[in-house]
Amino acid sequence: MRLGLIGCSNHWRSYAEARAALPGLEVAAVATASPDERLAQFDGAPGVTDATRRCDSPEALLADGVVDAVQVSTRFDVAGRWIVAALERGLPVMAEKPLASSLDALAAVQAAAGRAGTPVCAMHGQRGTPLIAAARAAVRGGATGTPLVAHNQKSYRWGARPDSYRRRSTFPGVAPWIGVHVFDWLLWILGDRFEQVSGLEGVSRPDYPACASQAAYLLRLSDAGVATVTLDYLRPEAAPTHGDERIRLAGPAGVVDLSTGAGSGTIVDAAGVRPLEVAPALPWYAGFLRTAAAFRGIAPGGPDLPDVLPAWEVFRATEVALKAQQAVDSGRPADLRETAYRP
Repeated sequence: MRLGLIGCSNHWRSYAEARAALPGLEVAAVATASPDERLAQFDGAPGVTDATRRCDSPEALLADGVVDAVQVSTRFDVAGRWIVAALERGLPVMAEKPLASSLDALAAVQAAAGRAGTPVCAMHGQRGTPLIAAARAAVRGGATGTPLVAHNQKSYRWGARPDSYRRRSTFPGVAPWIGVHVFDWLLWILGDRFEQVSGLEGVSRPDYPACASQAAYLLRLSDAGVATVTLDYLRPEAAPTHGDERIRLAGPAGVVDLSTGAGSGTIVDAAGVRPLEVAPALPWYAGFLRTAAAFRGIAPGGPDLPDVLPAWEVFRATEVALKAQQAVDSGRPADLRETAYRP
């Protein structure tokens, strides 16, 4: 299977983990997509060889007809154009998250994919995090009963951030950028129980006014459930990991707790306390590529793999994230009950 890379920003090397599961995966062509990128950035990347075509533009890559699927991972304000262009050519797309930077753009992606039934996905890679996958398995196995309280945290080091993070015209906000992971894992673990979201955020770095350094969201769920989400760029640079995700899911039968920073989790129920049993990471990217290969009539090699990221869930999680940012920006709760993305 021949993969094309459009853009070399953000998590653009995510395709690398799929190569071990799909030995037939070839990086056939690459192209930059924003003024911040250089073709030389692809040199030495996994699977990029002298035979990989270096294209002058995304248009040239798409027109060459040498790829079976594309990854679009470039600056947020230009990514949507190439996602839609690839889908309109019948090419499956794995995109940097968020899948779109506005609700109108999200609808345009859905329409482009729907016209030909072209597979599309976004980099909701935390479905591959073993502890988070274990939490889902525990909840789906009845460890909590119906979860009625869900506390969720994502904390990151600030590190070095590009200039595009300074302006909302080139950065969609922390809810769709970081928060989409949390809204996605809530959707994956709890099902689509979203009814309303409100939020607050603050900026501790005045030179990056578009990127909140701390934010919090309150979600009303069905069954009178509630979920909280906190995001921050306040994790010390000396911390042992770049990020720390924490999840607490409580229901009438028990509680599931985990911290990816600590690398552990527990289940507490009527039988007492026991560790959260961690399974191997799910091959989320390779699973999508197997679906893409089937769409293109290609045998990609490697084992059969589940597609753990159904397209409707990618669209729905993106919609919730965009509406969470909308709630912050407007100062008013956003309704999540009506959606065009639920099957």
